[in-house]
Amino acid sequence: MNTNAALETKNTASLYGEWSSFEALTETEKGIFAVAMKDRVGVVYTPIKVAKQIVNGTNYKCLCESQVVYPGAKESLAIVDIYDPIEGLPVLTKISNAVREAETDCDIIPGGWSPWKFVTPDVRAVFDEATKGLLGVDYLPLEFSTQVVEGMNYRFICEAKMIFPDDKSYIVIMEIYKPQGDRNATVTSIERIG
Repeated sequence: MNTNAALETKNTASLYGEWSSFEALTETEKGIFAVAMKDRVGVVYTPIKVAKQIVNGTNYKCLCESQVVYPGAKESLAIVDIYDPIEGLPVLTKISNAVREAETDCDIIPGGWSPWKFVTPDVRAVFDEATKGLLGVDYLPLEFSTQVVEGMNYRFICEAKMIFPDDKSYIVIMEIYKPQGDRNATVTSIERIG
């Protein structure tokens, strides 16, 4: 199954062993994902973007929406790693739910983080305020979670890309603190996760 995928991957990865940027999945990559995930039950994973690495076969790192199969379950993001050997079928090697903590009613616990949500215009304004002075990397916020403190903490799952020609995108969790009143929001940490 890997022959066509390896040819497609060569167009986006410049060196053997180097990861490509996160991009939309091709039909071939969707097929590889489906084969590797066919025996998974209990959680539905829908791939959004993929990064590729040519090795003895091809490694795939898929950014996915995931949803536990039960009424009222919330969507979350996960990173699914798949290895597609030169000969044989693709296999699931890892699912990283580190992007997510367990979804509970944590927003009712003082100091607890809210469930992850898609970015709204008012939250995007806080993100833009905090990141306006960051140079060298473009950050695209995908989802956010909040924590009420003396002010508000925000966690953002972001796609990041350094501002260099042909640079590769990757996933980070960025934390931002917005004080009460008119004081500006500031970035408190950025952690690469994919």
